[in-house]
Amino acid sequence: MYCLLIVVTVDVSPIQGQICIPMKAIAKSQFKIQRSARQLVLFVAISSVAISAAGCGSRISNRGAVLSEAQIASVEPGSSSRDDVLFALGSPSNTASFGQETWYYIYEKDESVAFLEAEVKERIILALSFDDNGKLIDKKITGLEESQLVIPVERKTQTAGNKMSFIEQMIANVGRFGK
Repeated sequence: MYCLLIVVTVDVSPIQGQICIPMKAIAKSQFKIQRSARQLVLFVAISSVAISAAGCGSRISNRGAVLSEAQIASVEPGSSSRDDVLFALGSPSNTASFGQETWYYIYEKDESVAFLEAEVKERIILALSFDDNGKLIDKKITGLEESQLVIPVERKTQTAGNKMSFIEQMIANVGRFGK
């Protein structure tokens, strides 16, 4: 049996003593520390995996006018006025700029996973057209199936004037701030 000699000051009497602690006791305490350290590392690893997995869940976003089928059915061409539509559906998402007065109620449901780009799952566009007297004359509902992808043009419109670099602009502005 090995014995580790540790010097400990004992205040029981004016005599200072030495205490011998067996190696088995030290080994048991080290084993307990190692076991608790392993448990801590395991807990941290499992928690990290759980938190990472939770971040990969999908997120659903509803945007625009969320209308029920009953609300849409409550407005009928020929019998509903602008005020009836406002009362039943609320303010439109958009209105037509040109031509016949048309109100658009737009709804879109997106789903995104983690940092990836959102995917459109559902789109409903309710277009309501009114005559000059404010009566509803047409109701059209379009969905995601009828939609078309619009790709913006990458060209730049040329403008008249000088093309100045950043340094030229800074030099030109030096005298202007004191006035």
